[in-house]
This record gives sequence, C-alpha cells and structure tokens, in this order.
Amino acid sequence: MALLDTTFTSNLTTVSTILTTTDATSYSDNITTQLLSDRYKTFTMDFITNFKNEQTFKINGWFKASRNITKYLKNGLSRCLQCYDTKRFNQQSYVRILNVIESSGSGSGSGSGSGSGSGSFDRVVCICNDCVSKINQYNGKVKQAPRNYQDVLLDYLINDKFDLLLSDIEKIGGSLNELRKKIDYMQFNINEKVILLNNLTNENEKLSKNLDIEIEKHKLFFDHKNKNNELIKKFKKQFTDLSIELFRENKKTLDEHINKYQELNQSSKYSIPECRICMQNEVKIAIQCGHLLCNTCHFKLQNDSKQNENDSSSDTICCPLCRTHCNIYTQIYF
Repeated sequence: MALLDTTFTSNLTTVSTILTTTDATSYSDNITTQLLSDRYKTFTMDFITNFKNEQTFKINGWFKASRNITKYLKNGLSRCLQCYDTKRFNQQSYVRILNVIESSGSGSGSGSGSGSGSGSFDRVVCICNDCVSKINQYNGKVKQAPRNYQDVLLDYLINDKFDLLLSDIEKIGGSLNELRKKIDYMQFNINEKVILLNNLTNENEKLSKNLDIEIEKHKLFFDHKNKNNELIKKFKKQFTDLSIELFRENKKTLDEHINKYQELNQSSKYSIPECRICMQNEVKIAIQCGHLLCNTCHFKLQNDSKQNENDSSSDTICCPLCRTHCNIYTQIYF
C-alpha cells in the first residue's frame, strides 16, 4: 500500500510540474496541447483535490464506506458525527466501526457486534455525503474518528448534543434491563448445567468404578492365564517324562519277551515235545483246545469217539487233558 501511495504521489508531482511549466518547447505539440487544455487541467486539479481530501479523512481514522459494514448497521442506519443525523448506507461517505468490546450491549464478545448490529447503541458512525461535500468546498475541519463509544459520548458533550446523549442513555438503560433478563436466563441455564454436570460426574464415577472392576478382572484373567500356562508346561514335562518312562518299561518288557522267545526258539531246534498222553511219541497234531497229540493217540481218540457215538463220519474227539469236544485239528511240523 505504501509503495502504491509513493508511486501515485510521484505521478501527481510530475503532472503538477508539467501543468505549471511555462516552457513547453521540450514536449511535442500534441502532448503539450493535451496537458495544457483547460478541461484536462480542471479534471487533474479536481482529482488531486479529491485525493488530498481522501487522505485527510484517512489520516483522521475514517474509511471509505463499503458493503462490508452493512452487517454492523442497526436497521441499516448510522449517525453522522458532522450533522448528527441518521443516514442510510447509500448516504454514507466515510465510516468508522466502533470497538467490539466497548460497543457490546448484549451477549458477550464479538457475538454481539456481528449480525444486524444489535446492541445498546449503534456500532457504526459515519460522515455523510453532504458533510463531505461541505468540508471539501469550504476546507472544513475533519473530526478525528472515534475509537469507541466513550469517544462518541465525549463528542456529544462537547457539542451540546444532550438529546442524543439522553437517547443513547435510555437505550443503554433498556439494554441493561434486557441484559438482566438474559443474565437471569443464563443463571437458570447455569443451574441446569450444574445439575447436568453433577449427573455426569456421578455417571463418570460409576464408570470409573466399573472400569476399575474390569481392570481387576483383566488382571485376574491374566494371572490365571499365566498360572494355566505354567501348569500346562509342567503337565507337558510330566507327560513327556512319564511317556519316556513307560516307553523304557515297555521296551524292557518287550526285550524280555523277545529274549524268552529267542531262548524258546533255540530250545525248539534241539528238542521236540513228546505226547502227554502216551509219553512216548513226538507230538504231530494240534487240536481245537490247543493241546498237542501224537498221531497214534489222535487216531485212537477218533476211533473211540466213533464207536461211542455210532457215527463213522464224525470227527469230534474229546480231549483227554481238558475234556473239551474238538472237531478241528491241525498237522504241525518241526
């Protein structure tokens, strides 16, 4: 912004120098004719005057009116501090937005300053178009823009605008009543919120207790889990040891049986058992009950059985050792 102002001032200085130069021979005839024309001189001087006036307002804290301030206007109006009349937006030339905190009449913070400009007094003061024209025409003095509502009240007192002062005081009084009502309502809301906060606190305590219980449960669960893991390890070790011990015992028993079988097998190579009936011949036949007989005794038992039963086709014999009736026999070989 400073760079633009410097450039603009430099250009204005150049134009002013050209306009006031009497020796125009260094410029072309067309340019000289154009710059020195009365119409152009008038336009340029008006432009310079307006710029200087605008700078004067800006130095005193005023800003060009724009659509951005409409949200701060109360009922679309603001008071001119030169003529003290209320003006609409299209009648406002320069404006000043008062401090938000100082101008808040209801609510809190910046919330009261935004929106439609509601509050105990106007948020915006201005200098209207008519007053700006008079100031420019008669080189009138531009007032310093107020920073807050205290500056506005001070201006009212200095310029004997007691009617405006009383009007604003009435606004403030009415606003105070509204503020008291809002405070009572807020107190009621605070009481409700305190009750709600107490309920939430109680619920939080219950949840905290339940959480502690759940934490204890989880601790017990992990303790039991660790104990179970230890028991499982011990069981696996004991089972492994027992399995190894049983395997060794079974192996020992199996080795003993194998040794006995080998001894029996070795002895069977050199001796053939004899018939327990005649005690003379070697056994050749195994009957159904498992006893061994020689051929002679087996043949004799078959004949005796056939004679006793009067059935020549019967193969059933009665074992003389266990008295079991057997009809199956097998020839054995050594």
